[in-house]
Formats: sequence, structure tokens, C-alpha cells
Amino acid sequence: MKKVLFVATVVKTHILEFHVPFLQMFHEEGWQVDVAARNDGFDTIPFCDNYYDIKFERNPFSPRNAKAYRALLKVIKDGDYDIIHCHTPVAGVLTRIAAHAARARRVIYTAHGFHFFKGAPVKNWILYYPVEKFLSRWTDDLITIVDEDFVLARRKFHAKHTWNIPGIGINIERFNAEKDCKKEDSTVKHILSVGEMTAVKNHTDALKAVSMLPDVDYSIAGSGVLMEDLKKEAIELGIEDRVHFLGYRNDVPELLKKADLFLFPSLREGLPVSLMEAIAAKVPCVAYNIRGCRDLLPSECLAKSGDVKKLAELIKNAPDCTEEAYENLKRFDISNVKTLMHDIYFEPEKSRYVSAYVRNAEGDPASHYRIAIYKKPNWIVNDAISVQQFYKNLEMSGFKKKLYQAFLLATIIKNRALDLKYDLKHKPSHVIIQRELVPHYLPAFLLKRLKKVVQNSKLIWDFDDDILSEGECSEKEFTFLKKNSSKIVVTSDYLNGFVDNKAELVPTTDIPASNIDELIENRKKTFSDNFTVLWLGTSGNLKNLSLVDIPGLHVVCNAPYEGNVVNIQWSRKTAKEELKSAHLGIMPLLDEPYNYGKGAFKLIQYMSVGLPVMASSVGFNKQVVKPSFGYLDDFDSSQISSDVRLWEEMSRNSFNEYLARYSYDQNDRFWTEIVK
Repeated sequence: MKKVLFVATVVKTHILEFHVPFLQMFHEEGWQVDVAARNDGFDTIPFCDNYYDIKFERNPFSPRNAKAYRALLKVIKDGDYDIIHCHTPVAGVLTRIAAHAARARRVIYTAHGFHFFKGAPVKNWILYYPVEKFLSRWTDDLITIVDEDFVLARRKFHAKHTWNIPGIGINIERFNAEKDCKKEDSTVKHILSVGEMTAVKNHTDALKAVSMLPDVDYSIAGSGVLMEDLKKEAIELGIEDRVHFLGYRNDVPELLKKADLFLFPSLREGLPVSLMEAIAAKVPCVAYNIRGCRDLLPSECLAKSGDVKKLAELIKNAPDCTEEAYENLKRFDISNVKTLMHDIYFEPEKSRYVSAYVRNAEGDPASHYRIAIYKKPNWIVNDAISVQQFYKNLEMSGFKKKLYQAFLLATIIKNRALDLKYDLKHKPSHVIIQRELVPHYLPAFLLKRLKKVVQNSKLIWDFDDDILSEGECSEKEFTFLKKNSSKIVVTSDYLNGFVDNKAELVPTTDIPASNIDELIENRKKTFSDNFTVLWLGTSGNLKNLSLVDIPGLHVVCNAPYEGNVVNIQWSRKTAKEELKSAHLGIMPLLDEPYNYGKGAFKLIQYMSVGLPVMASSVGFNKQVVKPSFGYLDDFDSSQISSDVRLWEEMSRNSFNEYLARYSYDQNDRFWTEIVK
């Protein structure tokens, strides 16, 4: 009989919380399942054959860990395990040292959140980073659960295999229930937090934020050493009558039904389960912009860590990101995680991933929606630059901008070299190039490395603009991608012509409105007095507005437009708000070659929220717009703005056309099928 040993610092608050489904998995495969961890007060461990009480201490410098190491070493030597899977920092370090000493067959370590991360204290990098880097040499499989950790481990560490798993798994259906609308006072916003009463969970900032908001009722579910201190702080802030300390609760799904907003003020996380549960329950969420939270929530729902004032602003005016966050959460479902872990445990050599090379998955508004659909279980999204670098480049100008762009190009080349090196070693099933590998110029050594990678992997090329004519993609790289791609995906027939009509046409799309009837009814209320026409776009497309003259046009862009318009600074939050409140969306395009390649994404985005449209008959626009919901080459809104019945009919037709031809689910199915 084969044997597996699970090791963690404690049983009740780790093994029993996160790993029972995986103990069950081995049990059902006929393995002997053993557990080694400190007894922190539990009754029984399901699917466990033998339990060893190892007195781990969470403080890595505690002398008691020397005794724990000796006890663990004996367990490993006597057990002669086929697989040892360790978790938590202290147990992970001691287990890998002991397993190496005992010459164990296979060692797996799951990092639930490295102590070193962007923004972590320097001492964390000095103390913990060298230890993890060294021990990665004694690790057969290093598993991370957040993107930031995975990028670091993949590029810097030495494990035989490095995997990125979407968390420890959450049963989404358990939390997906109807909201409880029976509230004592609908004028009061009911806020919920779930988490231990510890310094890192940072309920102090939550209390300070609540004290700034008189119409907020705040409940905290959790226990811990700081409970009494936090109660005193609530009294000092004068909010003790509005703050409810619920203690440890096992009815979190019921609590979420009654919540208007979920607040997560933690300062450090791996991948927060309580936040995932709130997203699964479709409760609006607000958190600090830290590792783990960034993996789960759009940027407009995040405040800079420690910025209590901004946190209070987000609580007061929480962005509606529930549908987007919920769609992203699907990859974290327990069914996906169990499938991936089964392959890692039992068929690691056959478990191949998809590696996608993008500019940046968050920063670029033009590409965000195209790239968002790449976020799937067992897909790696390789950013060329960080989101911070992307925005810094937008803010600069003149000679400094040119210098910074030279630095960015060097950064892109370095990152591409590291990621290709990883893919060359681990052989993904598919490699996706979104637009180009390196803008403007592809060094010969990177092209050589890419050629080696695609000898063992199928190459898919996905581009959504005329990147050749604009010089964004070098002719050398364009020729290579055209010749060697097993699949080419474009957004319009015009772009298909550049690759000899060999491409598949997949327009970029957006997540649909879940409450289309409510949106239409709300728009009706402002139809007569404030009929709003909307244009969404980036600064490079502002010139197209010269084709229209619509007084009061709402222009949502990352740069202002000079004219009789209402300029609104682009952010994902403002774009969503305008899409909800507008009555009509427009997409004028000048008749020029670059616009021929456009995939009508803005039209499709308007349609996803049920807006009638007006557009120029240029490029793919001609194929998207139909008389039942839109106008071509006619930007006179007087007819539709004076007939609410016509407007409502066209609104519903627009949304139905989106569902029939351009839905997010259709695109998602396409990308799932293309890599099978």
C-alpha cells in the first residue's frame, strides 16, 4: 500500500479547515493517509489512518522546534512515505530538511503566502527569502496559491516543478443563495467582516473607518487575542453601539445573506478564504490592495494599505464589482482545485499547463477585457511589466518618458527570457502570444528560445489590432508567429486578411449585466430629463470624435477631449457607472487603415448592458450593428431620445443580440476548447 503524510503546524485551524478533501482523495485511491501536526484541540481527523502529535511552534526561532524536528524525522524515516505534502512556514521548513535527511521519495510544499512580498518589511526578505530559495532545491513540487508568489517562485527558485493552484478551493454553491431582504432599518448599511482578532487582520482600521460613517452597522465574526482590545477601541471611538463582536461562527453563509457589504482590512494574506466566501455570496466587497486580495477583486474595490480615509470612501460608495468578481472566482471552485491537485499528486508528468504572454493583465484598458478570459485553472498569465510600471509610463512625458521606456523594454526582455526559460524546462501544452512577445523589436536570442519552446508546445497567436502596420510588432516576429502558430485568433475580418484568412474570429467581449430589467427601468427614470449619450475609449481614439457633434456627450477616457462634452476620467469604476446610467452608446471611426482592424469591442460592451448604439460603418462595426438596435453613419439621436418605447425595444434587442452572438460564456467556451 502506498502512503502519504500531510504535515502542518496545527490540526484544527489548518488541516481540518483546508485539507480534508485531499485526505479523502488519497483515501479513495487506496493510500494510507497519515497526518503530523500539533494538537490544537480537535476531536477527530476524517480519512486519517495515523496521527502524530508534533509540537511545532509558529515562532521559527523557538528552541522547541528542535525537538519537533527530531520527532518529525523519526516519523518520516519509519513511515517510508511515497509522498510528503507539507504546509505552513515552520512545518514546511522543518519537513523539507527532515525529508532531505531521510532521503524521502517525493516532497510537495504548498506556500499559502510567502512572508516576503511586495511591500513586506525588509527583514522578511533578509530572513525568509534565502531560506525558501535554498529549500526549493529540496522540493519536488512547489505549489503557490497567489499569482505574485508564483511569478517569484517560477523565476527565482529551483523546485523540480512549480505549480500555481487557485487556492485551496471553495464550494461556491454553498454560498450562492438569495439575499435576505428583511432588514430592520434599510437606511443603515450592514457591514460584515470575518477573521481572527489578530494584528495582521487589522480590524483596527475597520473600526476607524466605521467611525467616519454614521449610517453603518458593523459586525465582526471571529475570535482571538485582541478581542478585548478591539472592544475598548470601539468604545473610545464612540461606536460601541454600532459594532457587534459575534465571536467564532460556523454560520457564515447566513451572515453573508444579511450583509450589504463585506469589509476585509487585512494587512497580509495568502488567498483569503473569507473574502472568497463573500464574493461567492455576491456581496459587494472592499479590501486593502494586498497580495491575495488583488487576485480576487478588481482594483476599484481596493484601497491602498493603511489608507483609512479611502477605505471609508469605498465603504460609503462601494463599486458594484460583484459580477466581475464572481466570474473570476469560478476558477477557485473546489471542483477545479481537486482536479488540478489530483493530476499533481498522481500524474505530475502529464499535468501540463497553458502559458499566456501578455503586456499586462490589469493596467491596459484596451487589453484588460481580452486578457481577463485567460485567467483559468492551470493557465499561467505572464505579464511583460507590472501594473505599476504601466501606469508610471502613462504619467511621464518628454525625455524622461523615453528613458523610462528604454528601461521598460529591458525589463520586458528580461522577464520574457525568464518565462521562456521556465516554459522550455516544463513544456506547457500551449503557448499563447497576445499581440506580440516584445514590442517593436524581438532580440534574436528570445526568438531562438521561443522556437525551442514551441517545438514541444502548440503556439496560439491572439491579436486584436493592426499591430504590424503600426510597428508594434516587428516584421520578423510577425512572420514567425504567422508561420508557426497552430491557431490564430483575431477580432475582425480585416485582421484575418493579414494572416491569409487562416484565423478564427473571436471579438473581445465583456461580462453581461445580470439585472437588465432593473437597468432599463432605472434609465427610464432619467430618459426625459437627462438622456445621456456615451463614448468610451482611450486617448489614441479621441480623434474619432471629430465625426460627431453631440452637446453634452459623456466622454470617458484617460485624457480629456476639447469640445462641448462632459469629460470623465477613465477608470473601471467610472466606466461601469456610466454604462449603467447612459441611454445610448456611440463608436465613430475615421475611415483609415488602423480603424479597419478594430473589433467593435466598445459596441459589444454597450450591448452587454443593453444600450442601443450608433457607429460608423468602418471595419467590424458593419457586421455588428443591426437596424433592430442601432444606426450606422447616423449620429442624430433626436428620434430615439424622443420615443421611450422605441428606445426600450432597441435596448432589449441590443442585449439579446449580445447574448446570441458575443457573450462572455461563448468566448470562455472557445478558449477552453481551443487548448484541449
